[in-house]
Amino acid sequence: MQFPQLGNSSLLYYLAPRISKEDYEEDDDLNDF
Repeated sequence: MQFPQLGNSSLLYYLAPRISKEDYEEDDDLNDF
């Protein structure tokens, strides 16, 4: 099964949503500062 770049990103989010959320939360905090 071949997926486009966006498709791969979606798969990563589904495979490890918790990790991605944690990363985004950290990034958001840094951006706030």
